[in-house]
Amino acid sequence: ESVRYFKMAADRGMIPAMYKYAVMLRDGEGIDADKKLSAEYFKKAADSGDVKSMNNYGVMLCNGEGVDINKKEAAKYIKMAAEKGNSDAMCNYANMLRDGEGVIVDKKEAARYYKMAAEKGSSSAMFNYAGMLHEGDGIKENKDEEVKYVKMAADLGNDYAMYNYSMMLRDGNGVAQDKQEAVKYMRMCAESGNVNAMFNYASMLHEGDGTDVNMKEAAKYYKMAADLGNSNA
Repeated sequence: ESVRYFKMAADRGMIPAMYKYAVMLRDGEGIDADKKLSAEYFKKAADSGDVKSMNNYGVMLCNGEGVDINKKEAAKYIKMAAEKGNSDAMCNYANMLRDGEGVIVDKKEAARYYKMAAEKGSSSAMFNYAGMLHEGDGIKENKDEEVKYVKMAADLGNDYAMYNYSMMLRDGNGVAQDKQEAVKYMRMCAESGNVNAMFNYASMLHEGDGTDVNMKEAAKYYKMAADLGNSNA
């Protein structure tokens, strides 16, 4: 019933309803999924000034969801949303600038957008910005800042960041070695569903590396990793 009302409101030009109806169509939320129609409503809302729709329509153009792939047009819409302060769009536009998708490669500008998105709380942007700091990719290499942003992303639950920060702590890479903290972050990462973290956490428990030996718990995490396709487990 709610779908019908959102559609009615969307067709009367109500921008929030256009966005919500587009999301429902994209995700099959209370209605059969229809990516083509979803893209049409996202475009209508985007062209009417809805920032989230600009980003979502851009992503659909980038991935060819319900529309033909058009990276240049995708970059246009995603940049519009980024310039209006949408952190997801900032991160997406940074990805495009870094990889040269729909735009000319500009690593310095990519780093700028990642940092802006990171400052708005995007854990993906934090992790990607840390990667650029690590490589000195478009910006000056800075290990202290790299660690800071990886930890920030890890503490927000980004599984790539949790894994990397755990490895940094384990090996004393860019940060003081702390195997107990390494175990903590590896466990958090494993519990978020990261298969490699499951295997590494199991190994830590098996070997007593930063924690007490616990064969029963190690076996549990080895099995979890194996069940998800880790060939080492």
